[in-house]
Amino acid sequence: MTTRRAALLSAFFAALVVAALAFYVADKGGFGGATPPAPISSSGTPSTPAPDTGRLMAPEEPGTSLYLDSEHDLVLKYPSEIVPLRDRAAMEGLGYIPVCDPDHALVCFPYDPPEYSDTNFESSAFAIHLRDDLGTEAECMASQPAENAVGAVMLGGTVFSAFAFGDAAMGHQLDGRNYRAWRAGDCYELATRLGTTTFENWEPGSIRKFTPADEAAVRAVLDGMLKSFRFQADLELL
Repeated sequence: MTTRRAALLSAFFAALVVAALAFYVADKGGFGGATPPAPISSSGTPSTPAPDTGRLMAPEEPGTSLYLDSEHDLVLKYPSEIVPLRDRAAMEGLGYIPVCDPDHALVCFPYDPPEYSDTNFESSAFAIHLRDDLGTEAECMASQPAENAVGAVMLGGTVFSAFAFGDAAMGHQLDGRNYRAWRAGDCYELATRLGTTTFENWEPGSIRKFTPADEAAVRAVLDGMLKSFRFQADLELL
């Protein structure tokens, strides 16, 4: 009986210790006491942090900023060196074939690493488009000109139809993916774009070729923004 009582007492005190540790971690906001970074408004400027609703608790990450569009209830992370664009004229200047659609982009995140300035790389971007030209769910989820359906993907708790996309003109090529979802009567499109020029059109020796390894490095950054995208109502965590 004495041995059993001692075992019960040991278990009781162990439970108290676990409960105390759990309370401490909760009080600090999680392991490490991470503080969410200041949100970025839909205009691309720092805004006052919104009250904690339990829907957005993004951990702070060095070199990463948070973009928040309250009007459309969406959020994503992007490299801090990128300057988000909402100006149509500025988007029109992003490549011979613009890497962001100036007619439909809610926001554009141009990514032009300087290490490729001496290659036939032209421009790249991740963008969020509101496709008001696709007025029904059937149109939104179907292939459009210059697209090929490649299946469906889950992004931030929402299922998107995925399409390979390509365009070319006057020695310029544009390749990427479009991801579309119908939500609350609107067609949202997430787009990755990478533009290049035809290497053979350049004077021999004037530039180096943009290699498959270079392309993979650029696409990794674009896909990082894509995968961080959330409609805030879908998930608590980025």
